[in-house]
Amino acid sequence: MSNKEGVEIGFRYSSFNVKKFALTQIAFPENQPITASFSFDAGFSLNDEKRTFLFRLNTEMTINAGGVKEKVVTLVTESVYDIKDLKILRKDERTYLLPDDLMITLFSIHYSTTRGVLIEKTSGTQYSQFILPAIDIRAMLLDTEGKLKFKEEK
Repeated sequence: MSNKEGVEIGFRYSSFNVKKFALTQIAFPENQPITASFSFDAGFSLNDEKRTFLFRLNTEMTINAGGVKEKVVTLVTESVYDIKDLKILRKDERTYLLPDDLMITLFSIHYSTTRGVLIEKTSGTQYSQFILPAIDIRAMLLDTEGKLKFKEEK
């Protein structure tokens, strides 16, 4: 991925889908500290014919209670964006040059929406106190050389 300077790229947020949600209730030990950790796996795909760009985010919440760790929530979400001029970003048959700032913007929208869905899905449960953290998307997606960390899904 590289920057395409001087090119305006129009996009529209087309849809958001919860592909999977699973929640397991566990009994917390009494008088023990309880913490939560989150893990992520992200990917994307492009559809030249439909001019769409899809982000997928797999999120898992693990609870550590009394020294016992257990995965308690799985959430898989997808956001679909219509990209007006996707063809102008095509380098060759298998490669697109999407500006990093566009990728970061689209993923930021997707992550924030996923964060809200997780709050809604865990509302009223023992996990509602654990919120997917606000993060620096740029730091999450770019490596130390400024290149995107995740790759296109096939």
